[in-house]
Amino acid sequence: MKSGSPEAREVGARIKAAAQSAGLSLQDLGRHIGVSRPTIYAYAAGTLRVSAQRLKQIAEVTGQSGSYFSPKIGSAETRRPLEELVGALLSNANLTRAIELVSKEVELAAASGRQYELAGVQKRLGNALLLDGDYLEAVGHLQAARSGFLARHQAAEASACSQSLGYAFINTGRLDRARSCFDEAIAHLAPDQRWKGEVSLAALAERTGHLADAKSRLDRLLADEMLPPAARTYVIANLASLHAAAGRWLESEALNRTALSGTSGTTDQNLERFLQIGRCLLRQGRLEESSLWLARASDGAHLLGDKARQGYAGLLQARLLFIAGYLADARLLALRWQREAILHEHRRSEAEARLLLSEIAYSKGEDETAQDYAAQLAAFCEANQYPILAMVGRAMETAASGHLDQDAPRPARHDALDPSSLGSPLAWQIAAHASVLGRSDPASAARESTKAIALAEASGDLLMAAAERKRLAVYLVDSGESEGAKQQTRECDEFSERWSRQNIHCVNSDGIETKPVLSPTWTAFGNP
Repeated sequence: MKSGSPEAREVGARIKAAAQSAGLSLQDLGRHIGVSRPTIYAYAAGTLRVSAQRLKQIAEVTGQSGSYFSPKIGSAETRRPLEELVGALLSNANLTRAIELVSKEVELAAASGRQYELAGVQKRLGNALLLDGDYLEAVGHLQAARSGFLARHQAAEASACSQSLGYAFINTGRLDRARSCFDEAIAHLAPDQRWKGEVSLAALAERTGHLADAKSRLDRLLADEMLPPAARTYVIANLASLHAAAGRWLESEALNRTALSGTSGTTDQNLERFLQIGRCLLRQGRLEESSLWLARASDGAHLLGDKARQGYAGLLQARLLFIAGYLADARLLALRWQREAILHEHRRSEAEARLLLSEIAYSKGEDETAQDYAAQLAAFCEANQYPILAMVGRAMETAASGHLDQDAPRPARHDALDPSSLGSPLAWQIAAHASVLGRSDPASAARESTKAIALAEASGDLLMAAAERKRLAVYLVDSGESEGAKQQTRECDEFSERWSRQNIHCVNSDGIETKPVLSPTWTAFGNP
């Protein structure tokens, strides 16, 4: 449903009618659903697309059914071309109805042996499902579309489907299938489009811990003076993601901002930039700025109906609450989004949830629970080929084991993972090793802890550095270096003082709530 289209105007008219029926002004309705006055008026005028989530909120506030706000296209379904009809449904974020309609048409076409004729529609639906985070459903439609295009000898269209399929397979953990899809796409893409295949292979290399290979591919693309500006922006965005995966927050923030400067509007790629900038600022302790970027990402994900990024934004907001000192709220939110991640097989979010729940338990002194969550995280990441997160999980497990006076687990090994390319994940591993040494050899623990702090600060992980200074002070006291311990404590306290002057802004069902940042206790492993 395009802005200003008849369907958009019809939805807008229904929003106005529903508000009047409920005795609400448009401004009142906007307040109830947490949008600004210009936004609700744009919805009512049909000049701004309304997401399915917003329509659901409007239905709840006004007491209408969800179907009340759908454009009246049902009576014309037999007369309108299928592709046009599916396009209208997708533009209105009505994926459920689009899936029903296409599935029905596929059954009818299959009975006559002509299902290949629906390739274009299934490609469009598959890509919409991919952006929505419904990866398993996307795979089925994209595979059918690819087969249809091949049956019609349309190699370029089939390779475009393979490209999308590769990303769906990455997100469902089927990495071998993803590689074959990307190789196939590169083989058939037009020469001026092959950069897309190279970026895809770089993303796969990043996922499997081959960071040097990923960076080499992206650097080669950026060195190509003929690369179009839009493609260059996309490559820079992927390089920003690579640095974030490596825990190099300063470089990632700078590259994400550069990528954003080359684009406009709310797109799935810009949502990813919002999330990553929020995450980078979070690790630097710039919580107020981070909360605003995360709120922007959350609102954008709702607008686009992007379930995967909506869940990841929710988990980063849970981490924000945890870091700001609201442990109970953080845990409830993390559990909520963990359930969603498991339901939809959003593996990145599932890993983030397990890590956060482990850290929350560790900060509360619930060491056995922290150890269990960390072990689950490490096993999950090893099984799904997230080697960097597996390293962090083992580090958390080591730290919790140290508190329990148990032997530390063996670190996860991955032949492709070069420690020299890592920032804060390696700092976590070194700090965990120091925590084990601290029981019997505090002088050696202090040396390892100092290395972890230097690495964390160089990568921009000031949270990790501050928390580790508190532990280093203990190692120094235990090894008889009281003056050094006082210096570490002073530096940690100075950071805490600046920290506690901030507020955070959290998205909830009532809009945005502002909370003060509580004084840190530095009891968590990598956070206060």
